[in-house]
Amino acid sequence: MHEELLSAGMEAPNVIVLPSFNEQPILEALDLTCLGECFAIKPVHGGGGIGVCTGATTWEEALTSRQQFPADQYLLQSQVFPALLEGRPAWFRVIYCVGQVYPCWWDPSTHIYTPVDEAEIDRLNLRPLVDIPLTIASICQLELFSSEIALTLSGNFLVVDYVNDPIDLRLQSLAAEGVPDLIVTTIASELALYAASNCQIPLVYAEQA
Repeated sequence: MHEELLSAGMEAPNVIVLPSFNEQPILEALDLTCLGECFAIKPVHGGGGIGVCTGATTWEEALTSRQQFPADQYLLQSQVFPALLEGRPAWFRVIYCVGQVYPCWWDPSTHIYTPVDEAEIDRLNLRPLVDIPLTIASICQLELFSSEIALTLSGNFLVVDYVNDPIDLRLQSLAAEGVPDLIVTTIASELALYAASNCQIPLVYAEQA
């Protein structure tokens, strides 16, 4: 999907895709120059930061990491350093649901969500947080997913994680790293309406006694 994003005019960190350990246990060393001084190592189908190694600098680290989930491909991705906006890292997790976009501040070290409000979008020029997921949705054709987007020191919005599916929709009131409750309940309502309007589900009436 990396190439599709770039073709659509979005920016993303440089990435190298490694085959799964099961598919190809022995790999010849690759030139990692395009990734910069340090990079992140991620399982393709991971979620919630599980299996992710950041700050890697050597090929040996990549070889070791890919054995944690041997059936999965791995991404080597240039490390992204976000700008600071009003004292907060400009790192965001944005949820897309049937045409609606819910952007949140998302601290990559604590994984805590805080909704981005309309005033912040206007004041801090964060409109790409709405536009980018709409474009991703047109590419992946999913009705529910999340993306990680960072604003870099140079002022560019980078799509760090393109499509997370399925997504973790634990309530923030029940788990510190969960999604704000209002967003979850709104998403649930939107999905119910979408299902009702797009699925032909026959109604079953109970017989009267």
